[in-house]
Amino acid sequence: MLISLRAIGTCFCFYTAVYLIYFFFTHLQNPILLILAAALFIACWLLTPYAYQQQSRHAYNSTMTIGTLFYNPIIFWGRLFSWPIRALLALFITD
Repeated sequence: MLISLRAIGTCFCFYTAVYLIYFFFTHLQNPILLILAAALFIACWLLTPYAYQQQSRHAYNSTMTIGTLFYNPIIFWGRLFSWPIRALLALFITD
């Protein structure tokens, strides 16, 4: 099984962006959060390989599904991939 760092990075970018948007609407109306979320969505798009890139696409897909080890694909692991941004926001921003 090949592990693609691009797939892991894509998941971190995606879930961090989603959590920043959530944090913007629930806790802190700072426009920098939306700008960072948009930048992370763009990074997520850039990290995802195109369909014609067979070599990198195969490693990317095998990392996202992790074979038959886990029932849910790695894209559904939102709690794990949003943990770093939740910890940073809790550390630096207090209510």
